[in-house]
Parts: sequence; C-alpha cells; structure tokens
Amino acid sequence: MHEEKVESRYITGHLISTMTTFISDLLPYTAYKVQVAAFTHAGRGEFSEQFPALTDVTAPGPPRNLNVTKTGPTSVHLSWEPPNVFYKTIDEYLIEGYDHRDIGIHEFVYGKTNKYNLTNLITNSRYHLKVAAVTNAIFSSHKWVGDFTDTFMFTLGDYDESNKVIWDVAGNVDNRPAQTGVHPGIIAGIVCGILILALVTALAVGYRFYTCRKCYQAAYLYLAVPSNGQSVQTAIITVEEPSEEKQYSDIDVADFIPHVKHMHMDGEIGFSQEFDEINRTSFIDKYPCDSSDVLDNRSKNRYINIVAYDHSRVVLKTELGRLRQSDYINANYVDGYRKPKAYIATQGPLPQTFPDFWRMVWEQNSNVIVMITNLMEKGRRKCDQYWPNDGAETYGHMSVKLITTVQRAHYTVRVFSVRNMKVKKRHSMKGVAERTVYHYHYTQWPDHGVPDYSLPVLSFVQKSAAQSGPDNGPIIVHCSAGVGRTGTYILIDSMIAQIRDQRTINIPGFTQHIRRQRNFLVQTEDQYIFIHEVLVEYLLGNGTTEVMEDHMMEHLLDLYQPARGVILQSITDNILLARQYQQITEYTPSELDLSAALKPVNQQKNRDGSIIPVNLKRVLLPARPGIDGSDYINATYLQGYKKSAEFIVTQHPSEETMEDFWRMVWDKNSPVIVVLSPIDDVEYKEFWPPKGSSIDVDSGNFRLVMKDEPIPNDDLGIVTSEFILDSIQYDYTLMTRILCVKAWPESCVELQTHKVLDAVVAAHGFLNSIECGPIIVMDRFGGVEAGTFCALWTLRDQLLSERCADFYQVCKLYHYKRPGIFRSQDNYLLLHRAMAALCKHLESISAGKHRFNQHQNFNEYLNFPSYHDHKYSRHHLSRMMTKTMCSDDERSAYQLRTHRRRSSDMETSISLSEENSV
Repeated sequence: MHEEKVESRYITGHLISTMTTFISDLLPYTAYKVQVAAFTHAGRGEFSEQFPALTDVTAPGPPRNLNVTKTGPTSVHLSWEPPNVFYKTIDEYLIEGYDHRDIGIHEFVYGKTNKYNLTNLITNSRYHLKVAAVTNAIFSSHKWVGDFTDTFMFTLGDYDESNKVIWDVAGNVDNRPAQTGVHPGIIAGIVCGILILALVTALAVGYRFYTCRKCYQAAYLYLAVPSNGQSVQTAIITVEEPSEEKQYSDIDVADFIPHVKHMHMDGEIGFSQEFDEINRTSFIDKYPCDSSDVLDNRSKNRYINIVAYDHSRVVLKTELGRLRQSDYINANYVDGYRKPKAYIATQGPLPQTFPDFWRMVWEQNSNVIVMITNLMEKGRRKCDQYWPNDGAETYGHMSVKLITTVQRAHYTVRVFSVRNMKVKKRHSMKGVAERTVYHYHYTQWPDHGVPDYSLPVLSFVQKSAAQSGPDNGPIIVHCSAGVGRTGTYILIDSMIAQIRDQRTINIPGFTQHIRRQRNFLVQTEDQYIFIHEVLVEYLLGNGTTEVMEDHMMEHLLDLYQPARGVILQSITDNILLARQYQQITEYTPSELDLSAALKPVNQQKNRDGSIIPVNLKRVLLPARPGIDGSDYINATYLQGYKKSAEFIVTQHPSEETMEDFWRMVWDKNSPVIVVLSPIDDVEYKEFWPPKGSSIDVDSGNFRLVMKDEPIPNDDLGIVTSEFILDSIQYDYTLMTRILCVKAWPESCVELQTHKVLDAVVAAHGFLNSIECGPIIVMDRFGGVEAGTFCALWTLRDQLLSERCADFYQVCKLYHYKRPGIFRSQDNYLLLHRAMAALCKHLESISAGKHRFNQHQNFNEYLNFPSYHDHKYSRHHLSRMMTKTMCSDDERSAYQLRTHRRRSSDMETSISLSEENSV
C-alpha cells in the first residue's frame, strides 16, 4: 500500500442520468477512497460519503539470482529469489523453455517454492530456459505473468560432479562463464545424432506408456497405502508423483466430522484454501489432447475447452470403411478406489455422437449410465436426449429399447434393452447380442451448483453404484460437460469405497489424482464442499439408513437399545431412538432462512410462530402488484416417494388467509386436500362454502362451489367433499376433494384408538394421474399431524415398491424444509411402528394366511407399548403385528412380487418392474 494523497478528477458533459466513469492511471494494489460532488453554475455541492476502492494487482518483476545446477545426465535443478517488485503475493512461477528441436517446456511452480527439478531432459541437447513470476488477479480469474529472466542457453552433456553449476545468473546474460572450447557433449551429440533420430518413434511410444502408467497406477497405489503405515504387497511399480503437488494424508473417519466443521469456520476459508491449492497444481495443459483437436473431431465436443486427454481417453473400436478418427469420443477412463478405470467420465451426448455413445456402452460392457443434468437448464440446452421415449430407436448399428421408467422424488430410473445389430442373435447366445442397461437420471442438480440437500444424492450414488456388478464394465457418468457434477459423483462413490475398506477418507488427494485423467473434474468450490457434506451424512447414518422389510421388526427393537459407544446412564436419553431423533432435528434455521415468514406484514398470517416455512421451500403465491407480502402463505413443499414436491403442508386457514389458501389450491392445481385439524365453530372453522352457495376468490377471478353433499365414512372416520373451482375469465375448471380425517393421533400412545394408514390409503385412491399438482395436507399449525401423514404416505409407497423404508432420510429432509414439524421422539417412533405393522400384514399376504377386508378396523393391531415400557419380548411385539391396511390392487401386486422374489442380493438392487402396481 502507498502513502495517502488526495487527487481530484473532473467529469464534464450532459450529466443528468445515472453516471459511470472509469478512472485510469492509478497505482496497482492500492486502496483509494472515492468521493463524488456535483458542480453547477452556482458552485460545487457537498461531497458524498467516502467509498473505499481497491485497485487490482499487475504483473510482478523478474525473479532474481537464477541458479541452474546439473543433478544428472537428464536433469537440472533450478533455484531463484523472488522479484524485487511484486504486488500482494507471488502465486506461481512459470518456467518456459525449448530445446534444439523446438520441443517446449512449460511448467508452473507453487509461489512459495523458489526451486524446481527439471527432469526427463535429453542428453546432449541444447536448451533455452527462462523463469517468470505469476500473480493471480483479485477481481477476476486472470493471471498476471511478469517479466522473464534473461534467456540462457546450455547444452546438457555428460554428468560431471566437478562441474555441476551450469550458470549462475544475477540478472544479466553477461555473467555467464565464457566457453573456451568445444564441449565434449557436442561431439557426442554429433556422433549419436543418427541414433537419436532412429529412436524418436520409440521415445514417443515410451512417453505414452510412461504417461498412462503415471496417471493410473501411481495414485492408485497411493490410495492403497493404509494410514497406519503398514506395508502392502503389490507387484505394481509406482512412478514418483510430481514434486509440485502437495501430498495429502488420509483422515480417519472418527476425525472427519470435526475436520469438516473446522473447514467451515471463518467463512469456509479452509475449503477455499484447499480447493485453490488443488487448482494451482492441476495443470490442464500438462497432458496432450491432440485427438480432441483433430478437425473432424471438433464437432463431437460439446464445449471448446472440455477435451479428452489422449492418455486416458476411451478409444472406440475402429470400423472398416470409416475414417481413422471414428475411434474418437469425448470420454475418459477415471479410476475408483483400488479399481483402475472404474468409471468413464463423458460429456452429455450430442445428436451426432449418439451412435458413438451407444457403441461405447456396448464395447465397454457397461450396464449403468449415470446422468446428472437435465436436457434444458435455465433456457439452455445442456444435453440432447439420446434414448427413446417409448419403443425402440436405432443409433448407428445399436438398437435401444425402453423397457420401463420408474420415477422417484429426485431421480428417474430407465431400463433399456440394448442390442448390437451386427451381432447375430442366436437362441442359445441371446446375452451376446442383447443386454440390459440401467439409466439413473438425477433431476434435481443445478449446473455449476449443488443440490439443496445431500441425503438424496447419497442415496442416488449408493443405489446406482450398487447396480453395477463385478462382471460389468465401467459406470458411465455424464453431466453436461462431463467434469463438474460428474467428478462430484465419482469422488463420493470412491470415498465411500475407501471408508468401507480402510475407514479413512482422502478427498483432496483423490481429486488431484482423477484430474490427471480428465480436466476440471469437480469444477467448483461448492461442489468440493458438497462432497464433504455428503460423506458426513454417510457417516452419521452408519453407511445406509434404509431398513429392509425383512429387518423391520429387528430394527424396531434396535430403537430401544443403547446407541453405539454410549455409556448407559439413562435409558430414555441413550437409546438409539433418542440419538436418531437428535440427529434428525439438530438443524436450526437462521433468521435469514426465515426472512419471508418473519416480515412484519406476514407475521400475523402465522398461527404458530415456531412453525413457519424456510425461504428455500416455501410456497410462492402469484404476487399482487403493489401489495407487500401478497406472495406469502404459511405453506411448505415436502417430497414424497415419486415427486420432489408431492405435498404441500400448511396450517388451517384463518379468516384472513382463507382467500390465499384457495389461491394456492388454484395456482398449484391440487386435486386433494387432507384436513387433520379438528373442525369447530370457533378456532378451526370450515373454510369452504356449503352446498348451494359459492365463494368468489382472487378478486372474482374464479368461483368455488361444492359439487355434492359431503359423504361420510364412519368406518374410516373420514368425510369426503367435492368442490369445483371455475375460472371466470378462461375456460378452465379444477375439481378438488377435501378429506376431513377425524381425531388424527398425535402420539404412539393413542394408536390403540385411532387410524393412521386408513386415511393415507383413502387419499391415495383419489390420485388417478401422475401429472396432478401437490396434495395439500393441513393440521392446526402445519406441524406434527401433517408431517406424520406425509411421511406415512412416502414410507408406505417406498415399502411397497422397494421393500424397504428410509425413516431417517424422510424425516430429516422434512425437518430441513419445515423445522418443528416433528416435536418428540414419539412422532418418529409412530412411523416405525406403523411400517412394522404393514410389513407383518404383507408377510401374511405372501403366506396366504390372511384374507383382507377392505373396511375392517385394524387399530387394535397397532396397539404397541410406549417406548418408555421396556418390559416386552420380541415374540410379544411380533404377535401384535398381524394386520394393516392395503388396497386390493396393492395386495395382489405384492403377492405377485413375492413369487418373483430372488436371493438376498435383491436388497441392493432397485425393483423396477413394480411401478404400475403401487
């Protein structure tokens, strides 16, 4: 920084509209204070407040005292001192040079290192070298390369201990020692010249082999070295890692969560520094990518700067009659943990590369494709659809047929039958010509960003990776460019494998490694942080949080047991149930997260100030011009099993918010409204018109009328009413149903007298289209009862489809989206007990021992002891769980699936043939 001085600049002209100006000739990396005053014919007005401004850095001066020393017949050691003039810091040094064949040298060195070993030089060759300092710009990604040292020339002859110093530069070329004769190396070079020319091809092949071995096997062995220092026998010869890269140590899983908390401190400075360090040592120009730059191949690259390294690219089998470049696709092999070439990272296919993509799938024997992009994002084409919507499509000589599509809340799974039409299909060799390929498509991941929550991504990674068997080829992963989101997926899956094997994690080390195989993998700092957050969730959940149907009873009993590693002091405080509930509800939103609900104009719209929507998942109403807060309603989107916004949870409408509620129903096209609040004439009144009357809503834009008289169902305790909303201006009508559920339970103790799954099944029956809007579920405050209903719906769908239930994920995501939706361990326990009863009933269906009565009362079978009562036996609980409610179609479908059930490996694969039965 420089001493303070005052300087004035005058701007003249027609100065009425908003002004901007550029002030030039300022000093670099200098703090200024700017004030503005206006002049008229009457003189100068008052100055504005001082505004601080900092100018950017510029290029540094040349390094000083360069010293070059021979260290061997093919290597030299360079050392230097920092420049006298630089701004802020020296971030890197650039070593440039070339030999007599014009083969370039281009190396970056970390700014705090003033030395470098230059290796793999050619004996008896003449070299030109120079060094410059580099400073990164503050306000852009620009790098300022400073002045180079004077270029010097030398011939690297035979290594001689008595004459190691080649040149000691003090900033002037004249300081070089005079040469008094012909160096013996020159004579040797002339004699060996012909031999060198003859070996050029062999050297090129050797370099290719060296590069490939270095980029795959070296870091693969690094991952195999355990953190305790024990030796591991291996037959692979390692190659020394680049000296400029920082070596990162493994972190024990017991230390990982505290490590992540530490990295988050001070504005996540730890992550910023570590990711910047990785970027500095990831030299994207270090590895050639000539195939990507071939003229005929350029149209096969989605982005100009995203290319495929030659040493790791996937080479397609050359076809007779096609051009030589037909082996090219923008895709690279990427290692997994202790598994070379476990993945193929590639770009989103282009129409002209569809045949190449499916050729690659076939040739690599890959049975899993992971897609982490939408076709269109923010109005831009990110990927082209390379699969058929239905039936079969032909891409080159590959026929791809869609077998089934399964929609989940955060991703979609498609199953394809892929057939190579050039392979003759024989009855006994069907598997040769036709294969099954699973397409896992994550639909909730923004480009250059990260998903809102890590748990769904963790589940997606585990399910998709588990689908690939040991006899299958690499998992093919792509986003749009095939680097950012693709690298994030690969890091998560690989670190999970390392955790399982060694109980250690090394995210920065593995990131460095895979970036040698494809450029820019893990593209942003947010993605790098997100990897850590996903792995934290993996550790908190002890690997997987799904509970299989066969283990549901055992899991229910485990909830009453002391948590692992806990010294038992109080049964109710240390049981696993308490620990899981604490993890689920530990998140506390900031005032900024709740800013919309806390606005003074909106606070009076909240029945309970402790249950309000976070900004990220609140329902937005169409704003009315000039009316502050008109877009607000106390309502939150919650995910179900098949949709990310399957439900809207809200409070019971008051007289003030009734119109906003019906505006929401209309705008969100909601077909079903489930009312769990106790209807009365005082606090929780009916918010709909009686038969024969109507209500005008939204300033008369549409009218609400009751279609028929309410229909009570005393067996289920539900009253159903149908309503029609008619648009006044447009030819559009929405029909919706209100299901009033009487006496919904608040705790497990009340299960003996109240129904839970009855209402879920009843509401489920009204959904006849997957394209309808969210189901609206309300209780008094939009809290426990509504959250429990949505969770039961979601878990029941998952159990019937996948034969497992993820209580932990569902409840934790609900708490993230609407904090306060669960108030006690009892709320969490109710879900487990209801699903355990459902499992027991499904077991009786599969055995043919129970004939279902659609209207029977099943509450007595949910009459379990409270978790405070620990005097029970496994047989006692099992005996009580004998029945629960399913629809006839679901019962029949379950029986069919039971007959198809295979061995235990079904627990790790998705049930894809069941979609139409749920």
